[in-house]
Amino acid sequence: MAKSKPKLINKIYNGIFDGMDVNQAEELYQRAKGKYQDKLDEFDRLDKLYNEPDTNGPYDKNIVFELIESEIDNNIYYPKVRSNNGRTEPAAELENILKFELYDPKYREYNDLQERNTYIFGGAVTLVYWDPLSRNSAAGGKLKFKAIDPRNYIPQPGVNKVEDMDYMFIIESTTKMSLAN
Repeated sequence: MAKSKPKLINKIYNGIFDGMDVNQAEELYQRAKGKYQDKLDEFDRLDKLYNEPDTNGPYDKNIVFELIESEIDNNIYYPKVRSNNGRTEPAAELENILKFELYDPKYREYNDLQERNTYIFGGAVTLVYWDPLSRNSAAGGKLKFKAIDPRNYIPQPGVNKVEDMDYMFIIESTTKMSLAN
């Protein structure tokens, strides 16, 4: 059996931090955040332009907000699957599965939020993961996705592609109980 390439999530969580104590990990985070601070400040400035109206002018309208909202397209285009070997049943089944997944209201909320993030911040960050607790399929879980605010994502300094990073930081609120598990 051929050895498979390690998954990105395992590389991120199990590689660089193995054998590191909390203080070393905190130092790595502070160094990465310090190098990224100019970008975080720019994100805060862009978010302020979007969320706060300009009260110095004759109108209490936020032109940045209005322009971005007018550009957002909430349509979700359904996929079309075609078979290369002429068998239409498996292609139709896959197409129906994809349509069902895209019809999920959570996906619509996610799409709407990421449309705004792309216009406000110039891009969007998505965490894609496998949820083993979801009993939605015979595979014992379900693929899940989560929108990450770009201000809560700190990349490895000097590396531009996620595939090339040894680590990155995603800032989330959590409980002590979830950390204990």
